[in-house]
Amino acid sequence: MPSTRPLFGVALPTPTPHELVGLMRASAYLRRAGTAAASHLLASATTRPDDIVLGDLRDSLQAAASLCDGMAELFVAERHVWTSDGPNDR
Repeated sequence: MPSTRPLFGVALPTPTPHELVGLMRASAYLRRAGTAAASHLLASATTRPDDIVLGDLRDSLQAAASLCDGMAELFVAERHVWTSDGPNDR
């Protein structure tokens, strides 16, 4: 039976160590993709209609990365320690 952690009155399932690694990797990719989009927008000499959509995508990627970071931190701080290989139970 998976354990849970109460948060704001809701019992959230505790992620497995593999899921924590997945959150960390997803965050890294989403942040890198958001940075690439931001770099493209900064380097663009002119504003194109697609740049508005790209800006929205950049914002969404950065928000999703922050969500992954936050979810991992909720559980890592209590019961896990990070190593170069990912989270390990204490």
